[in-house]
Amino acid sequence: MSDNLPYAQLVQILTDLIDSKRSGTLFIHSECNHAVTFALDAGEIHAVFHGARRGRKAFPLICKITGGTYRFEASELNGISHELPPTHEILNLLRTQQSAETDRSPTGSLTADHTGISLEQKERLIQQLKSQLAVHLGPIANMVFEDALEEIGEFDGSVEQAHRLIDQLCLDIDNAKEVIQFKDKAYSLVSDTLND
Repeated sequence: MSDNLPYAQLVQILTDLIDSKRSGTLFIHSECNHAVTFALDAGEIHAVFHGARRGRKAFPLICKITGGTYRFEASELNGISHELPPTHEILNLLRTQQSAETDRSPTGSLTADHTGISLEQKERLIQQLKSQLAVHLGPIANMVFEDALEEIGEFDGSVEQAHRLIDQLCLDIDNAKEVIQFKDKAYSLVSDTLND
């Protein structure tokens, strides 16, 4: 294992492995004691794990780590492949999520976005988002929604957290066109509820 490195350097190591078309497995042990795994085949990411979470569901958790140690093994995770966005999109996601976290200061938009909506408004918004998700995912929408809430923490009714929740829910919609449709409707619901 390497020395402890900040998140940005770990992403750069992953980028270098991709650029040099390497095949193998990158293991990261985060400062929070979580195991992160990227499986590469000729520079393309074909599987991702964060602990027990895998595929798209691993990304929000990976983006929360602040640093860790790593090792790369040329041996591949044979036969394991997740449905993932293209590799360059994964790298962009990993970079943008972390820079968004870094940009948030205690006096920044995080506190400014808190709206103090009522419990009734919050419950109504959650039900509306669940219904909208069911349009795209059917009966599993409730389970996906609960998983998403678990990932982001208790929903406090702020615009910032509502947008995080929407992004999290989109990870389970496979069709890109439907993701756009869901986001448009969901953002509209958030806007209507918070401006009541």
